[in-house]
Amino acid sequence: MSPQNFYEEASALNLEKQRRQYLLHLHQFFDQIPLIPPQEMFNLLTKYHYKGQEDARKAITLLAYRHVRRLKRIYLEGIARDQLPPKSNYLMVGPTGCGKTFMIELLFRKILKLPTAIVDVTQLSETGYVGNDTCTILTTLLEHAGNDPIAAAAGIICLDEFDKLATTQNQARFDGQGTTKDVSGYGVQRELLRIIEGTEMMVPLDLNNNMYSQRIPIRTEDITFIACGTFSGFKGITTNMNPQIGFNASLDEGYTRTVQKIAVNFEEQEISDIENFQLYGFIPELMGRFTRIIALAPLDRDTLKAILLDSVVRKFHQEFKEEGIKLQIEKPVLDHIVEQSFKRQTGARGLASVLTKYLEDAAFRSFCNDVNTVTLRMKGKEVISELS
Repeated sequence: MSPQNFYEEASALNLEKQRRQYLLHLHQFFDQIPLIPPQEMFNLLTKYHYKGQEDARKAITLLAYRHVRRLKRIYLEGIARDQLPPKSNYLMVGPTGCGKTFMIELLFRKILKLPTAIVDVTQLSETGYVGNDTCTILTTLLEHAGNDPIAAAAGIICLDEFDKLATTQNQARFDGQGTTKDVSGYGVQRELLRIIEGTEMMVPLDLNNNMYSQRIPIRTEDITFIACGTFSGFKGITTNMNPQIGFNASLDEGYTRTVQKIAVNFEEQEISDIENFQLYGFIPELMGRFTRIIALAPLDRDTLKAILLDSVVRKFHQEFKEEGIKLQIEKPVLDHIVEQSFKRQTGARGLASVLTKYLEDAAFRSFCNDVNTVTLRMKGKEVISELS
């Protein structure tokens, strides 16, 4: 055998070995992803202290099941993609603190253990401008996948603060916008179209994303995208489309349209009309990429109290316990905290904020001091702390 033939045969054997290793890794990865029934995932979310949003939970757990089932049919059963339903991308619309991103973290990271990137889209700008471009979304997903392109191509990307991409939110808007660069709105929306739909991209392994960055190919046709946003002021769009005029119109109607509540309920008809999102500042093509738009409601008082007891208070109890102090919070104080958070319209996020304020003075006086018990109780309309 000539030296040339020897090296050609050795190279072919090496390529065949690499191909077998790749196929083995691919099979092992998709085989170990658990295929959990939607109802079981729904119950597991409750086990991990997720409260409320039953309709949204049903929809997202079903999306998760379909995502995993589709991956297994493609990569384990060898079924062609064109013989399967296309992948789904969801948009979750709801007020702050209602549990949008928390649900995604619990379900995809903790329960399914899939590579999951939660990306703040307010940091994105159009390619060629200062800031992160849409390609770095996939870089973030790669980091969560341990730079494994196989795992990344089967992951989940949560586009958090998605509503901030609306061009009507850009205060630099001016006449002639259609013929100029809008680096924070339309440009990013157009670039997201290709990624969400499904394409192959050379993705940098570091967020610097310069010409020297090492890049690897990633296909996005199996990545599920879930966008989340509060869409503040969205309800005013439909109101302004049908204004009340005449003597029967409310005098302060214009004011209530401008200053709207934070915790609002979105009607199905409002979020199913793509024209409303276009008026809000989104290109219709991008909104058409979302198979389903889910409205999440503000959390009611009972749900807020359950979250307060199961999550927030439990963590503060543990903190004080580590300091050798027993923390006692009387029931009227818990009801007061829930009411304060409800009035602030910040959902579950407001619970920790309100309780922290009431515990600050007690923690300041008791930590590293000879204190055994801290008690929060109501005195009139005020919350006081007693040390003993």
